[in-house]
Amino acid sequence: MILIIIKLIIVAFFANLLYELVHSALYKTCLEMPVKKYVPLILRASGVDSVWITGFYLITYFIFKNLNPLTNYYQLLVFFIISISFAYFWEIYSTGRLPNNHFTAIFIFCLRLCKNFSTYVKHMFQNFFFASPKIWKFRYKHYSADDLVKNKRWEYSKNMPLVLGVGFTALIELFLTGILSFYITFAVK
Repeated sequence: MILIIIKLIIVAFFANLLYELVHSALYKTCLEMPVKKYVPLILRASGVDSVWITGFYLITYFIFKNLNPLTNYYQLLVFFIISISFAYFWEIYSTGRLPNNHFTAIFIFCLRLCKNFSTYVKHMFQNFFFASPKIWKFRYKHYSADDLVKNKRWEYSKNMPLVLGVGFTALIELFLTGILSFYITFAVK
């Protein structure tokens, strides 16, 4: 199982790297960004997306107890629902398009909590392997939609097709690269 997860992360990273390079032309932010900032952004986005795909795969694995999601249509359906839902809310959050209500505050809090948790895990990993003496703590506070003004992380170019207010290529990215990663990981020998 560990080897499958490692292979899936690596395959998903390269699938997402290719996808990010192609669809980044639909982002105004990427078109205006200098190369020294663009390359790390694309590499980081590909790495994060590969971890999300693997996490969504693990969720479906624990639900269906099936290693190969390509052999179970219901498992693929759940992966589709998770990946599309996550991508939709992530794009709304990252482009600053969420409405100002209680749901928004809870959603932002959960995203920040996940970010803090992933930072915690990353630093625990570094401490374990590199024996760094740093201690990391979570920081909690109330989040509101006003935080979105500071969070407008990227903007779409005029060429980006929109579906329900988010970029179409960004909406389907995790699902498509996930399916490609599953195919390469499980079907290609």
